[in-house]
Amino acid sequence: MPSSLTYRFSELALTTHPPESVVEVSRSGLIDYLGCALAGIDNPAYQKVRAAFLPLAGQKGGLLLGQETEVDPATAALLNGTLSHVLDFDDIHSDVRGHPSIVVLSALFAYLPNIPNVTAIQFLAAYCVGVEAMARLGRAMRHKHYETGFHATATLGPLGATVALGYLLNITPDLLSNSLGIAATQAAGLRAQFSTEVKPIHAGFAARSAISAILLTLAGVEGNRNILESQFGFFKTLGMDDALPSVCLNGWGEKWAIEKPGLIFKLYPCCGASYLPISAFLKLRENNSFSLEKIERIIVTFPRGGDAALTVTKPETGRQGQFSIEYILAAFLVKGNIDLSLFKDKAIAPDILSVMPLISREIDFQAPSLQEDPEKRFAKVTIIYKNSRSISYAAHSVPKVTKYQIKNKFLLNTKPVLTGNLDVWNDVHSMKSNKDLMSFLDSLIKIQ
Repeated sequence: MPSSLTYRFSELALTTHPPESVVEVSRSGLIDYLGCALAGIDNPAYQKVRAAFLPLAGQKGGLLLGQETEVDPATAALLNGTLSHVLDFDDIHSDVRGHPSIVVLSALFAYLPNIPNVTAIQFLAAYCVGVEAMARLGRAMRHKHYETGFHATATLGPLGATVALGYLLNITPDLLSNSLGIAATQAAGLRAQFSTEVKPIHAGFAARSAISAILLTLAGVEGNRNILESQFGFFKTLGMDDALPSVCLNGWGEKWAIEKPGLIFKLYPCCGASYLPISAFLKLRENNSFSLEKIERIIVTFPRGGDAALTVTKPETGRQGQFSIEYILAAFLVKGNIDLSLFKDKAIAPDILSVMPLISREIDFQAPSLQEDPEKRFAKVTIIYKNSRSISYAAHSVPKVTKYQIKNKFLLNTKPVLTGNLDVWNDVHSMKSNKDLMSFLDSLIKIQ
């Protein structure tokens, strides 16, 4: 129905086109996605998922990163999504409260071979529109959804990726409304899976759901076309009494979420909720001289909801440590820095384990909660010395990651596996035509 919220959302998504400047910004998101995905190609968790699904997959129609043999689009989306999130090194977005690129790009790559004559600019524009849709749905869903226990990457992702695919396919608003209904009925994912091998599969499930939604719609399957506003639909059910559905319509085209507030790129392969405490700790280390043997304890203070994603307080493995601020700061204290080697699925090193009891967290109940005022989010780190002296710093934002840092991360992550990784970097930042895009896609399956 043209007057419905879902139809209007679909219509705006399909007809509001990102300007050239926004498309250019998206290139950094694409290169970071590829770096995170290809660095995880040998990760045991990804290899298990691959072993479960690849033998039964259809052998045509979808591009699978790091695999010369084509597979069906649904399997490609599942594996691309899992691969790009298996290291938890990929970008996040504050409006999503999760990871948009891994779902949107994984679905786009999986379906791309089925769409003739797509240019690189059209591909990047679809990516921008998918992130925009996912961010708008996140803003409208608000906070209770996440704090109840849903993983927003897994629940918002199917709809965001469906919008991106619908945009690239140039389908009608009516067909996209139907596709969103099918995507929404598949929206699922629980934060209880954080720190396990299942969490990255959430991204794969979400990308596959988008493929399914589009394929079923194009095959003529009829569903609820008013899923965003229905009594038992997306916002009412998953947002409970907290969602504000109409927010997803406001101001399409005035600014683009991929540019402002923008994607948050990770320099460390751990949960995004740890980044404010990391920033505060590093600022203290930069401005003060302290050694581990002089520290009595460290307190990390959050507003209510600020540590919701940091679900592990006493990790036993590096993988669990990705979601533990206790482990992350202990690793900084012992090692000086953190990298992928510290977050593998193996027992925590004794030297880090011995330091973790020094670190505890507190909630500042006087500060506004994230639900009340997300703009006032913060994390404060207080270091208390054995002589009772203490130092504190509160971080309210994380340092912006530069294009040079993104490039360095990509080259470092992909050096062991990707032939001509510098050529891929150059292709991403220069490609415009269909020929450019096809050449770029060919390079993504040339794994050493």
